[in-house]
Amino acid sequence: MRAATFFSTVLLAMLSLKPAVGQSNSAPTQQPGSVPTVASAPETVAEDASVQSDRKIINRFVPPYPALARTMHLKGTVRVDAVVDPSGKVKALRVRGGHPVLVQAAQSAIYKWRWSPTKQESREAIEVRFDPR
Repeated sequence: MRAATFFSTVLLAMLSLKPAVGQSNSAPTQQPGSVPTVASAPETVAEDASVQSDRKIINRFVPPYPALARTMHLKGTVRVDAVVDPSGKVKALRVRGGHPVLVQAAQSAIYKWRWSPTKQESREAIEVRFDPR
């Protein structure tokens, strides 16, 4: 009985989380003119829209759908700006929007992504859509 009370308290606390500045709990709509590339997994669909450069993603890790998000029936899009170093590794991420539970899963996956090497670092706009299927 205590475990159920604790779980419901934690769930209510997660639902009442307020997004950080620049983030929202609602799923953003796709920007006009963007052409996303879709990579799918059994439970998650990930999209990216590289608008800042012509670099190609050579290794994309599709994030698993978080168990807590499934319990809370969450779905939505996480928007991130990534700084990619010349070797193709993610140097830094800036979250532009998404639910905190989904943001954490997206960030963990994006740090594993690799882009084609270039002579200078680049900025990549990435959208990862979470939809339990």
